[in-house]
Amino acid sequence: MQWVRARHLHRRGDWVPFWRCRQCRCLFSDVHENTYAGDLGPGFVKFYAELGAGVEPIAQMLMENLPQHLRTYADVGCGLGASLHLVERVLGVPALGFEPHPMLHERWLGGRVLPVALDQVWLAGNAQRFDLLLACEVIEHVPDPVSFATDVRLAMADALSVAVFSTPDADSITPLEYPSEIYSRLFPGEHYCLFTADMLRDVLLRAGFEAVEVVSRGGHLIASAGTAMALSGRRKDAEHEPWMGALRRYLSDALANADEVESLSPVLTGHAYRLFKALMNSGDFEAARNWRDKSTAFARLLDEDGLIRPAVLEHALSLVDFESYVANLPSFLGAWSYHLAMLARVEGRVEVAQRGLEQALALMQHETRIGAFCFIESTSLQGPARMELALVAAASGHPDAAFMHWQSMAQGLADVPVFARAAARLALDENARGNYPMVERIIGAMEHHPLRAHGLLTLLCDGDWEVCALEDVDLGFDFWIARFHSAMHARQSLDRMHEAYAVLGIGVCRHPDAQRQEKWQRVCRELAEWRRHHQLADRLKASELVHLVDLMWCDVHGVFVRGWVHAGEHEIRSVHLVSGEFREQALLHPRPDVVAWFPQFPRSGDCGFSAYLKCSAFRPVELEVDIGLPTPVRLVLELPPHLNAPKPDTPSSAHCLDRFRDLMKQCGGTVVVIGGRRGEAHPDEWTDCLLPECRVVALDIHPGEGVDVVGDAHALSQYFAPGSVDAVISRYVMEHLEAPWVVAAEINKVLRIGGLTFHHAPQTWPIHAAPNDFWRISDSGMRALFGPSMGFDVMDVGMELPARIHPPASMLSTQFPSVEMPVFDGFLSTYLLARKVTDLPEHAVRWPGTAAQRLARARTYPVGE
Repeated sequence: MQWVRARHLHRRGDWVPFWRCRQCRCLFSDVHENTYAGDLGPGFVKFYAELGAGVEPIAQMLMENLPQHLRTYADVGCGLGASLHLVERVLGVPALGFEPHPMLHERWLGGRVLPVALDQVWLAGNAQRFDLLLACEVIEHVPDPVSFATDVRLAMADALSVAVFSTPDADSITPLEYPSEIYSRLFPGEHYCLFTADMLRDVLLRAGFEAVEVVSRGGHLIASAGTAMALSGRRKDAEHEPWMGALRRYLSDALANADEVESLSPVLTGHAYRLFKALMNSGDFEAARNWRDKSTAFARLLDEDGLIRPAVLEHALSLVDFESYVANLPSFLGAWSYHLAMLARVEGRVEVAQRGLEQALALMQHETRIGAFCFIESTSLQGPARMELALVAAASGHPDAAFMHWQSMAQGLADVPVFARAAARLALDENARGNYPMVERIIGAMEHHPLRAHGLLTLLCDGDWEVCALEDVDLGFDFWIARFHSAMHARQSLDRMHEAYAVLGIGVCRHPDAQRQEKWQRVCRELAEWRRHHQLADRLKASELVHLVDLMWCDVHGVFVRGWVHAGEHEIRSVHLVSGEFREQALLHPRPDVVAWFPQFPRSGDCGFSAYLKCSAFRPVELEVDIGLPTPVRLVLELPPHLNAPKPDTPSSAHCLDRFRDLMKQCGGTVVVIGGRRGEAHPDEWTDCLLPECRVVALDIHPGEGVDVVGDAHALSQYFAPGSVDAVISRYVMEHLEAPWVVAAEINKVLRIGGLTFHHAPQTWPIHAAPNDFWRISDSGMRALFGPSMGFDVMDVGMELPARIHPPASMLSTQFPSVEMPVFDGFLSTYLLARKVTDLPEHAVRWPGTAAQRLARARTYPVGE
């Protein structure tokens, strides 16, 4: 086990401790003992009801997992019973809930709730069966999750039924996350275990489900389980009402049919807020305004401007503890005040919006102080509230105040996305007003930010589209247009304007879109007009030549360079690499991607180049470009930063080995090791880690230390009975087998259904153990050997340990494709973990030759290797 501590990085320094298992990465918390939710006081139950009890995610999970026919529904661990109400009202299906502590369940909510303990055998003994079952945030609370999931499976009506499980995602909890977010996933803290996606899938498969799909969403895992036919036959949003529409319809219907007493209950008061928020988030502002004005739950709290009454605000700020606050006021007051202010903002009531945002910020900060780990929505909305305050101040003609509000935002690592979006939006607003000095002030502040190398800040500062989330592409593109205009109007150097121009060109190429293309064309026209107006000289200087080196490598024999060069309206006639007395003409290639960046220069010619220059080592190399001027343009090539940056980590087989070892230790079966001879050259901690739970049997073509069976892997079924083995593994043996497809078929034969096979083999490696070095294999090759056509399901496959191949000096020439070999990765190793799912027919795989011939060839493997 590994002790991990998560820290609130920028406010109060609160700590939330938890344990993480090194093997499965699941989490175990010691925040509370495991008492589930039965001891919660009435204040927290009211808080839980008003803030939703998961109504939105429950609606999404249900509507995305509707079975082909739905006649009965059960919610296991139904809490307040909101899902029962939703299913009966929206889907018209009778609903049954199981909950050890029904809490605030009201009869008018609909459905029937049975107060039973969730860790007892109860569903399996119930005569009723269900087409759809939901276990939302339950499986982490039970001491035996496999038995619990088995009970859920046994309660399914037929092969078309679907079960849905949700639970906090252990992998979403990291020391960089806000403690409030961590606490929301650990709370009530009475969890036996928080699962990773792989472990949740394994638990449900062990419970007997035929097929399981797991997705991670918002820090939680959602697993859909049933038969393969049931999961493939689910009704999707395209065939059924979208979940957001179903949620809105449910909330509206529930509120419309409630009497005066019911409408003031915590559940329906919370529903009133959820409906308002859903209308705001969907952009239906007129409906949101109408609902705000007619809701009885809201009337006593709002003033004539549609904001929180000053007296209510004053009362809220005077309540200094969590219990008194939630007992006297709606638990959603802070977050609701933010949405009220945003409604005023979209309606153009700037002064009202500013007052509302100040109200919201005061309330949300107060809620965070008295319940730091409870008011999660208020914590997450403080950044957006400060961002909107900055934008409102800018719209009111107070750019300095806007800048101050932006700088007052939290700026820790977890805050980077919101902080960067605020910067971009503020810069866009100031650019639209022609306040270019303020745009430059914002850019300068970002470029000096200590976290500029993270996320969206990297795009805004350095133009790196690789790190940009898809949701931020349009914002980032518009921001660089603002940088282009700022550089143009602030009379900065050409470099700053051309930098923005180049970043936009790369962006429109990386993320093609009709609107972005239209904006890009407008920028191109503006740049061309600016150049004509300033009468730039036709003669290019080296500093004005645009070029990029895509790939390069060098050794003692010379240097290879591939890239592109553009000279504006001048056509590229030739390119040479030059180093002292050494000179090589480059091959020119079409580069339509580069031409797309410069549409105002359609006759620029082939601007891609590649060349290998034989030259002395450790000497400068120049690029000489002939564009039809009296003297070619020359510039010294330097190693580009993007080629000098550390390469990201490549996949590793360590997780695959961990997964295999854990699964085998759980079943404690027989493992056959092909090529199991030991010695100094064959350390075998690789298989020792399976002991003592597993029985390990080593097979090798030669007798030797640790060998239990001397034999040929091509005839594995001669030594082991069909279906008698739980796993077959090998480590760098496949390349020495004359017919590895025959071996794969033999492995299938001796494995039981569900048995595992795990292999490593070289993809790039020098010849060794001659004459029995036959093959090199990629991940695609492994998939072919141990894929569905061979009776296996591939669980994991990949390549690791990147390596480069250098051709001999005789093959180093600009004309030879082999000159590019050193810039592309091979991989020293390929790995695969697969599960047997079906038997192969007899003689389905054959090799042209006899078993005796294969055995004779196998025995030529060097004994000393």
